[in-house]
Amino acid sequence: MKTLIVFASKYGATAECAKRIAALLPGETVLHRLGEGECPAPEEFDGVICGTSIYMGQPRKEMKRFVKTHAAALQKQSAYQSEANAVCVNKRPQGRNGYGEW
Repeated sequence: MKTLIVFASKYGATAECAKRIAALLPGETVLHRLGEGECPAPEEFDGVICGTSIYMGQPRKEMKRFVKTHAAALQKQSAYQSEANAVCVNKRPQGRNGYGEW
């Protein structure tokens, strides 16, 4: 299986999540950060994972643009959506709230 992970990240949390997800997937995985060069065509992949940070309830504008531009291709295949949060990249032991002490 060939998977594209396309992500939009401002501070790096989403990028870290994308790398961790890629390490767990079988087959070939291509990571692409939106805004850094030309994105591979989603049609060339068996599945697409879209990851973005969320600010004030909204995904990053480059991810909105990507999904709108490639909506037809994304509807024809397995597509997943992910939002990054501190839980994904927290490397400290879990605290009393289950998510680590900050």
